[in-house]
Amino acid sequence: MEKYKDLVAILVGFLLLGLVALFSLKYEDRFVSTIHGDLDQGGDLYVDRGRRAASACVPCHDLTPARRMSRVGPPLWGVYGRPAGQVAGYPYSTAYLARAAAGLVWDEASLEQFLSNPRQFIPGNKMAFTGVRQEAELADLILFLRSLDDKKPPPAKGQTAARVADGGGASRPLLEMPVDRAARDEARRRRTTVAVERCLLCHDLTRKREIVVGPPLWGVVGRRAGQVRKFRYTAAFLERTRGMTWTSANLDRFLADPKGFAPGTRMLFEGLRQESERHDAIAFLKTLH
Repeated sequence: MEKYKDLVAILVGFLLLGLVALFSLKYEDRFVSTIHGDLDQGGDLYVDRGRRAASACVPCHDLTPARRMSRVGPPLWGVYGRPAGQVAGYPYSTAYLARAAAGLVWDEASLEQFLSNPRQFIPGNKMAFTGVRQEAELADLILFLRSLDDKKPPPAKGQTAARVADGGGASRPLLEMPVDRAARDEARRRRTTVAVERCLLCHDLTRKREIVVGPPLWGVVGRRAGQVRKFRYTAAFLERTRGMTWTSANLDRFLADPKGFAPGTRMLFEGLRQESERHDAIAFLKTLH
């Protein structure tokens, strides 16, 4: 009899593992469709198709004017039109440097070939990303990379500029919006831009409150943590923030070191180390209400 009990326990265990795996796959499909879903009905949002496609770049590359170096990939600000292999201090692979020495420049044609199949375009390069297979998504991604420029050229016909809707239904480019009167100072505006750019690819900052990769940030200051409906927080985050309301003080601690503040969070962002950047970001978040 004891032998049969053990057998039943093993069978029940396998059944539970199967159910967990099935649930995980269904959730993953839903999560991926949230990130890469069709945006035709949300064309006025700053989160356009190019930004959605670029969400795959965020874990390995800095997409902001700060051009921060990552251990995994070089910064991509200003990549369009730049000769390959020119980021000082980044350890490019031998194969990549050989292609760069042959005169490779990142233009529309070369980016299209590289991003559609990185390993085929530069055999032996160490980039783990396998490529963008859909032509429309690839075109949107390249257009977005072209916008990562200090000159900020206008978007191509049919594309949406980065926007944040104001109360009257009109919209203004996000980078031109002052945080407050003091932010009209150019230096403050630049610092705020750097801080806020790091939120844009994973969070919706508009009244739409859409889930992108992370929860929307409209109204976050003064909101109870972990309360965005339909967003699947980690158990670790919910436990750490139970009963907590987002204030300037705890946002400052969280933004300084997200994983230190809430161990187990799946937020990829490593944090804003400079106090002035955090203060600028929090000042901007306070305006989102």
